[in-house]
Amino acid sequence: MKRFQQALVFAFSLAIPVLALAHNGDHADPVRYRQSGYYLIGWHFAPMAAMIKGERPMDAKDFATHAQFVADIARVLPEGFANGPHKGKTDAKPEIWKNPGDFADKMKAFQEQSAQLAQIAQGGDAAQIKGQFIKTAETCKACHDDYRKD
Repeated sequence: MKRFQQALVFAFSLAIPVLALAHNGDHADPVRYRQSGYYLIGWHFAPMAAMIKGERPMDAKDFATHAQFVADIARVLPEGFANGPHKGKTDAKPEIWKNPGDFADKMKAFQEQSAQLAQIAQGGDAAQIKGQFIKTAETCKACHDDYRKD
C-alpha cells in the first residue's frame, strides 16, 4: 500500500507542471477568471444542496469544507468583473457595468452570506446550516435574476 501511495504522489507531482503547461490561457482574461470561479462554486454548492435536500446524507465535516471553499472563492470573484464589460462568450449582462453599485451590493451580500455559512457549518447544527444555506442561495439567485443571462 505504501508503494501505491508513493506512486500516486509521484504521479500528481508530474501532473501539476503538465497541466500548467497545457493551460495555455491568457491570465489577463477576466471572463475566464470569473467563469472558473463560478464553476468551482457550483462544484462545491452541488454536494451541499444534495445534503440540504436529503438526497445525500448530511456530513457536517464535508459540508463545512465545501462551505469554506465557497466563501473563499466568493471573496475573489469581483476581480473578474473589473474594468468591464469584457469581450468573449459570457452570460454576464451589460447591466453589471451600468449598475455597478447595485451589482457590488449583491456581490457583497453573497460574500457575507457565504462567509456566514462557512462559520455556521463549523458548528455542525443541521437546522442552522440549512437556514443559512437557503440565505446564501438566495443571494446567488438575486444576482442571477438581474445580472446573468438565462
